[in-house]
Amino acid sequence: MPDAKATMMNLLAAFEARDADRVMSLLSPDARIEAGITRVPPTDFDTLRHQISETLSCYDWIHYEPRMLIGENGSVAALLSVRARFDKDLVLFGARLPTAGQSVDYDVAFFAEVDEAGRITHFIRLL
Repeated sequence: MPDAKATMMNLLAAFEARDADRVMSLLSPDARIEAGITRVPPTDFDTLRHQISETLSCYDWIHYEPRMLIGENGSVAALLSVRARFDKDLVLFGARLPTAGQSVDYDVAFFAEVDEAGRITHFIRLL
């Protein structure tokens, strides 16, 4: 059985490094992604790569502090405190949000299912 907790920690490290290629390497090609604010996740892997890359490029830095991490049988749930600073404006659903120079501090929950190869097949983010 894969170590879902280790996969989640690797994902957090990839997000903190703002490394879209590393994030994508942790996802199965047919991964389902739900962001909490969108009900129609992208199904095309290249579209997902582009969206993740664009989002990560908006940050000057981002840090995840796990408050709780629970994993069992290929599933993992993480409650996280997030601190981040934006380097440029974030574009969300085609709208430019004036985030450049702003810092945020919030809590988020991540849930994931991991396959035998240790890649994420289903990921959910809730704010």
